[in-house]
Amino acid sequence: MNFQTIFENPFDFERYIEDRLLVIKDIEERAFARKYLTETLKKMMHNWEHAYKQLEERVYAEIPALGDSHHVYITVVNREQYDITNGAWFPLITKDEKPHLPHKITDEGESTIDHIFYSGEGRHSSLQTDNVQVQGTVKTASGTYNATFCLIPSQTYKDIAGYMYSLFRTNGIPWTTLNSGYLSRFYDVQIVKTANTLAKNEEILDYSLSLGALGDSIKRNHIPVWNVQRLLYDSNQFVVPTIDAKYYEHAFPSDTFGLEHGYLIENNQDIISLRQTENEIHIVTAQETFRQWVAYQIIHNPTQQSHGLTYPVLHNAPKDSFVGRYMASGGVFLQSKLEMIRQVEQYDLMGLVALKDVMLLTDSTEKYDNTHMSVMNVSPIKDFRKTYLPLENLNWFIQDDLVNRAEQKVLLFHFESLTSTPHFLQYDLLCFVISQVQRQFNEYRCEAILSPKGTSIEYRGDNKP
Repeated sequence: MNFQTIFENPFDFERYIEDRLLVIKDIEERAFARKYLTETLKKMMHNWEHAYKQLEERVYAEIPALGDSHHVYITVVNREQYDITNGAWFPLITKDEKPHLPHKITDEGESTIDHIFYSGEGRHSSLQTDNVQVQGTVKTASGTYNATFCLIPSQTYKDIAGYMYSLFRTNGIPWTTLNSGYLSRFYDVQIVKTANTLAKNEEILDYSLSLGALGDSIKRNHIPVWNVQRLLYDSNQFVVPTIDAKYYEHAFPSDTFGLEHGYLIENNQDIISLRQTENEIHIVTAQETFRQWVAYQIIHNPTQQSHGLTYPVLHNAPKDSFVGRYMASGGVFLQSKLEMIRQVEQYDLMGLVALKDVMLLTDSTEKYDNTHMSVMNVSPIKDFRKTYLPLENLNWFIQDDLVNRAEQKVLLFHFESLTSTPHFLQYDLLCFVISQVQRQFNEYRCEAILSPKGTSIEYRGDNKP
């Protein structure tokens, strides 16, 4: 079923008038109609469209957008082309913009000397296995020596996403999955063994890895950056004692840093509670004064034309729509196919993949009518021949011990590639969107398949969509 047919196509009134004029066979009557009717009808139609547009905007403005200032954007930059003073993009880890080399060898066993970035196709199975050992060389002041390295998925960057989740919860801001596929593409380079002739405590000036065919996809000297800046602030404003006079309420100076941006306060033992309003964050604490408390500023809609931004920007900002605002304001999501489609299509898939269908896999033998969009296409599990994509859960830090995914019915999202050759970010985008819809439809296990461009879904049995 082509669910795009439920959306009404725009009506081209001017073309309609021209088509109707051609129906008039008499040339003089057609000329009279064109001279005295066409322009008048066009003006009337434009006035109607303008009036309806104004009405639409009034209705649209009745429900304000929620959380527009807390969307996170992530990309990767070459360290040599990155300017820390750009004002919109910041390293995930403090001082990550500085080179990791030279690095001193110690006797403490394995030592991480660098991070590398994998820019190849998303399902990099050859690098997914932990403790992948490769051969290479290290260069020091005394010469070049053979060495054995270990490539380990970098947990340091991925842990930042989990920390952001804790900040959102502490500040009472609804959580949206971070579009953080780039973070899974970084690997720690650890030295396992070096030549015996290499002196201890000698500094490594450079190194090389023998990666074979993967060598072109491995990028050194690259770092992830995002639109989140760490701030330190003091209690430099008048404080308001609470009723019992034991606690004090401070207002975070959002106007000082910019009201258009989003802010998250880092919790500490002195903070009793946090409360966010439209323009302020109120902090209740036992301290009348304090210094060097930590906040995080989320830059609103950062520029994507900055120097050095050569990789696409991934973000979790949904497309603004009245339906999206209405659903978000009510906090209730319909359990319907249309809502599942809307949940997916509200995110930017960068023209790389498109959702073709959603279906429920079940072992039930009940006959389902798929005439209406509110009824799911259903296929028996044993009759479905596709295998699911091994997608990474980007919300791995959110644990739900009461849900057994293996026993849930599968909600299958079928995507089609929009490019003739696979794009290196297709897998990452699907990881993001499936991780997000899993949170909305937690009673199912959300899975996905990806078909090449121009192919159709293959089913068996009588339950065809």
